[in-house]
Amino acid sequence: MRSSNRLQRTVRCAARVTIRRTGLAKRRLGRSELKTFSDWNDGRPETELNFKLYRQATNKIVGISDETAAFLRGFFQPGRLPDAQVAPSLRRR
Repeated sequence: MRSSNRLQRTVRCAARVTIRRTGLAKRRLGRSELKTFSDWNDGRPETELNFKLYRQATNKIVGISDETAAFLRGFFQPGRLPDAQVAPSLRRR
C-alpha cells in the first residue's frame, strides 16, 4: 500500500510460547502496584515493567533488562509447585 509516497508493509508472524510456573508469588505486582511508576526517565525496574506490560500493545513478547529481571526474581519463591497446582499438560511424566 502506498501512502504519501511511502511503501507500507504489514508483516505478521506467529510464535508459540509455553510457560511453566515453577514457583509461587510472594506478593502482588499487578497493574495497581505499577501504575504510579510513570516517569520514563527514572530508570527504575518498576517503570520498565509498567511500560512494557501496560503501555504497549498486548500479545507481545518483550525483552527486559537484567536489572528488571533481578527485581522480578524477588517476587517469587523458588521451588516446585505441588502437582495439584500444575496444569496437567505441564506435569512431568
